[in-house]
Amino acid sequence: VIEDAQNKGIKVLYSDSITKDRFVTILDKDGYIKIKNIEKLFNENKDKHYRSFGKQYIHLNGYKALTLNPNNSKPEWRLIKRIIRHKTNKKIYKVNQKYGESITTEDHSFISNGLMEYTPMELKKQNLPMTTVQKIPPVKEIKQIDLFELIKSYNYSAIYKKRKKIAYAKADRKWIWFGWTNRKIPIKVKRHIKVDSKEFKSLCRIIAYYINEGSSSTPETTKSRLGASISNSDIKKLKQLQNDYYNLFINAKSSIIPSMTKKRYLNYKVGNISKFISYDDKTHKLQMMNILSAVLFKVLCGQKSKCKKLPDFIYHVPDKYKILLLNTLIEGDGSRIFGLRYSKKYSKNNFRYTTSSLELISGLSLLLRQLDINYSIQ
Repeated sequence: VIEDAQNKGIKVLYSDSITKDRFVTILDKDGYIKIKNIEKLFNENKDKHYRSFGKQYIHLNGYKALTLNPNNSKPEWRLIKRIIRHKTNKKIYKVNQKYGESITTEDHSFISNGLMEYTPMELKKQNLPMTTVQKIPPVKEIKQIDLFELIKSYNYSAIYKKRKKIAYAKADRKWIWFGWTNRKIPIKVKRHIKVDSKEFKSLCRIIAYYINEGSSSTPETTKSRLGASISNSDIKKLKQLQNDYYNLFINAKSSIIPSMTKKRYLNYKVGNISKFISYDDKTHKLQMMNILSAVLFKVLCGQKSKCKKLPDFIYHVPDKYKILLLNTLIEGDGSRIFGLRYSKKYSKNNFRYTTSSLELISGLSLLLRQLDINYSIQ
């Protein structure tokens, strides 16, 4: 398209591409924020795609992107015209600055210096900061979440007595259960959870700890026992999470057990000197070994450390619940310890948080912007 325009004497002002692993912030047709992987967004709509000049195009009707108004530089949601996918042999650059990073082609246009466009190398040579959205435009606030609407699209198949069975979520007005059989006493989770309720507080706490130190075992990841677990060395905290679990589920059993009953052994070197230590691992885990728990945590917050995420509903609840989730995250994989040269006030107002998940850090960046909390990413 660009080459064709140039051959016709048309000056091209803008062209860019990002790699398939990147995430974008969008507003869906119903007005809900989604942190979406760009390749996944394309594949979810690929039945609408068409080809032109060796590229694939999709028109996304009704979706909006988080951007800046070019006339007044104010943040806003603007309609997405199309997504274009193509192969390229161009150089790929990783641009890392205080508020985040992007991995793009060499001609990707970054915004800086009064909404002017710059390539990655131009940013570096001129030492320019990327323009970022400092304040998130308002979105609608939800009063209640329907967990069935969030998990109903997940299912899996298995062979049982030489027949293919499909396990899926089922629901009535009050409860959700999961499976392919109709058990007399199925494990259930509450379907509708009001935001201003003890159940919602329980949900925020338990998913925050799941994001930090939890695991979900579904047929995609294991052939043995299905379920979920959360690890922590604070047994008192695990008991609180167990109570939170029972606020949400009925007919379910859970247990708190040591993660490891034997001693741990560690070999390491300091310079040329070999060291050896043994210690008792105090870590315990809250086990919730049923498929409904595994599915709920997986769908809401991802699976495996590199694919963890914030639940989409958190961007649409009052700030006090955003803060509850954030503070609980910090209790797990974060820290407010900065050393003796920092004041108590500084430690109270600042924190560090570590994750290997690009989707999680993308969502956390958005959450901090919603709360008007300054941050930097390393």
